[in-house]
Amino acid sequence: MFDLSHRTFHISRLTWFCCLFIVYSACGTPPLITPISGTVAPNFTLKDQYDTEYRLDGFRGESVLLLGCDKEGVDGSENWFHLFNEQYADRLRILPIFNASSLPFFARLFMKGRIKAELRSSAEESNLPNILLDWDGKVSRQYGIPSEKCAVVLINRLGRIQVFIPLGQMDEQKIQETFNLIDQQMTQ
Repeated sequence: MFDLSHRTFHISRLTWFCCLFIVYSACGTPPLITPISGTVAPNFTLKDQYDTEYRLDGFRGESVLLLGCDKEGVDGSENWFHLFNEQYADRLRILPIFNASSLPFFARLFMKGRIKAELRSSAEESNLPNILLDWDGKVSRQYGIPSEKCAVVLINRLGRIQVFIPLGQMDEQKIQETFNLIDQQMTQ
């Protein structure tokens, strides 16, 4: 009798787990939300590669530039990252966000270590900010950061979104257009 109820308990637990998995799978990934100019930027809390916590609302009173990418867009992001840092480090708070939600769990510590090593090696060359790690992808979806590409979101001193710019291939014209749009928004 004990074995039967014990077995039934495990079957019902297994059934419950399967049902949750099916519901979770059916829901899929929530869609990207394209930021709308003039709306309040959704607050978030993320940690960087050193586990230091950053809250967006902690930067009220400063203009903030979010530069987001995922693992497929990370190759192009490094060049954008350096360009934005050179152009705006003295006028904007730059917060790079890495969407790591597509990484398997076992690869996350490796990626975190790799980011630490790469930033440490380039720290002598330039003053680069730490990278915020978006492990579940929630912040990246809230700010419309697409897969396989990078995007920037400019947030003004009042915490309102000023501009959202998906970044494509880097060429001189795209760089100049992006800088002009950001500069124009910063003067408003």
